[in-house]
Amino acid sequence: MSEGEQLYRHNDNINYLLKRKLSFMLRYGMSFLFVLGFMVLASLYFIKAPDTLEGKFVLSSSNPPKSLVSKINGRIVKKLVSDELKVDKGDVLLVLESVADESEINQLENELTQIQLLCESDMLDSLDYIGTQSFQHLGEIQQVYEQFKKSNNELYLALTSGQYLQEKAIINKRLSNLKQTRFNLTNQKQIYEREYALANETWQADSLLDKQRSITKIELRNTESARLQRKLSLSNLQQNLLNNETTINDIEQQLLTLEKNIAQQKNSFIQSYSLLKSAIADWKSKYLFIAPFDGTISMNKNIFEGLNVQAGEPLLYIIPDNSNWLCEVLIPQQNFGKISIGQRAILKFDSYNFEEFGVTEGQVKTIAETPQEVKTNEGNVNMYLVQIAIDSSLTTTYQKNIQPRYGLSGTATIALDDKNLLEKLFLDRFKSLFVYQ
Repeated sequence: MSEGEQLYRHNDNINYLLKRKLSFMLRYGMSFLFVLGFMVLASLYFIKAPDTLEGKFVLSSSNPPKSLVSKINGRIVKKLVSDELKVDKGDVLLVLESVADESEINQLENELTQIQLLCESDMLDSLDYIGTQSFQHLGEIQQVYEQFKKSNNELYLALTSGQYLQEKAIINKRLSNLKQTRFNLTNQKQIYEREYALANETWQADSLLDKQRSITKIELRNTESARLQRKLSLSNLQQNLLNNETTINDIEQQLLTLEKNIAQQKNSFIQSYSLLKSAIADWKSKYLFIAPFDGTISMNKNIFEGLNVQAGEPLLYIIPDNSNWLCEVLIPQQNFGKISIGQRAILKFDSYNFEEFGVTEGQVKTIAETPQEVKTNEGNVNMYLVQIAIDSSLTTTYQKNIQPRYGLSGTATIALDDKNLLEKLFLDRFKSLFVYQ
């Protein structure tokens, strides 16, 4: 083939290629790949991929449940609650067998409430006698009650029999009369002092006239006698005032003694009242299980009437209504420095499969300043306690509610930063290259 023919064929091939319509991928493939790559990078930017730290948590509370422990060996005779029952503060939950009649103790305690008001307002003079109400089935506090009853009887009789009031009235009457006498004597003293002053002036004037021999000796003696008489009357009056004051002091001392005796009886009564209140409180702490606050009953064993219990045995738990639930996580020292308050945490409960129920979220609330030693398979390890605050409703990401129970365990994943996947894959690698250089 000649050189001209070859050139012609070559030009035909070129013309064919130039005139041929290219496919979509050949025309826009590079642009599509560029856009696709950009979209992938953009998506990596919006996908969160923070560094995380995992640890096992235990569900706790700022107001932890309170266990009600039996103080004595005994037998349950009344069961007034059931598991997960709402109770109010002061509700009686269980009653142990006792020789005392619970109804009598409650009735006695109600009567003591009125006495408490009198004691607090210092109005024991209005005390009523409680001996008309007979309490004969108080068990171990019967003796304390009898002593209180005796003190109540003595004080009531002292205040209402009339003897104390009569003595007090007589003493007050005598004091009133003596004080009136003192008032009269004081007025008389002023008159006597004036009369004595005038008589003394007259005597001094007559003494001067006697020296001048202007009056007789008899007249001078009469003037001096009148002066001495006024002086004697004034002296007697002063002695009467002194005697009156002494008598007033004696009568006031009698009144103080009478008031002191009544005060001693009141103090004795208050002491016996306090002993009885203390004995009732001690009895209730032994034989009654009473709710210390509003909450929900939790039972970890079967409780029934007739059950024998041992001293020191926990029977009930009360979960407070206002519990702020927390997750307590023990974190090792590795990467512990990256944890800070406010960081987000993902919580997966062991009792609730996260694939079915979802997960809950929380925030780091507190970080312990000092470590605690924890025994592990590798030996004793220092770990820090981190508390994670969670929503009290414990709603998961699947809008399901987890029933909070003290001691529930799970896994907490704490987000240590706010990195995205782009930073995770590329920027961190570039940083590491510069660091090694």
